[in-house]
Amino acid sequence: MIFAAGLGTRLQPLTLTRPKALVETGGKPLLAFALEQMKRFGIREVVVNVHHFAEQITDFLQTHPPKGLRVLVSDERECLLDTGGGLRKAAPLLKEAEHILLWNVDVIADIDFQAFAKCHRERGGLATLAVSRRDSSRQLLFTPEGRLGGWKNLRTGEEIRCSQTDALQPLAFSGIHLVRSELLNLLPDESVFSIIKAYLSLCRQYPVYAYEHPPQNWVDAGKIADLPRAAALMQKIQKKALP
Repeated sequence: MIFAAGLGTRLQPLTLTRPKALVETGGKPLLAFALEQMKRFGIREVVVNVHHFAEQITDFLQTHPPKGLRVLVSDERECLLDTGGGLRKAAPLLKEAEHILLWNVDVIADIDFQAFAKCHRERGGLATLAVSRRDSSRQLLFTPEGRLGGWKNLRTGEEIRCSQTDALQPLAFSGIHLVRSELLNLLPDESVFSIIKAYLSLCRQYPVYAYEHPPQNWVDAGKIADLPRAAALMQKIQKKALP
């Protein structure tokens, strides 16, 4: 599932007339590149959620249908549901999947997907979160075994602890996660909520693990200042994909 419903406020003024998913960098819209990544990973069916300028995204998918991919739309035009609420609403479209890849549309990442998927399957957790050691005001906290144990906002000092372990390692979440389909039945009965909030609630009973990747292979394209870096990484990924 590609999360593409956000307002893209950090990309204003570009997102005053278009959705974040259709902001271009590296010569193509962010959504087009995300769909290409799904194909490279061997995925054949993708759900895209929409809210802000939803019609532009649905029109784009109709006029630029990605070859080899079946794309379904989860419509959030009535209310923006955040990542957790968005996944909950999209659940009927994902019910046949055993494992679900969740990907923020503004994430550009050169991630070893096969290693990521192998880690997820071998550990058998409810979810596996791609993370890296980089500066971020909000950090997930993991035990020495790589299990989610909390969250901290470095700017405000707010902290949530889900583990009794003192030696928790702070790592920045990369907006990429693999989850087992069981998660869909465990999400809270709410409309609007963050998926991170759900993980923090569930991780005491259901293991949620970290998959650490090199920080230099990841760019948040959700900010105008970072679009040139995102374009450079996109080009690097595309060159590697050439036969």
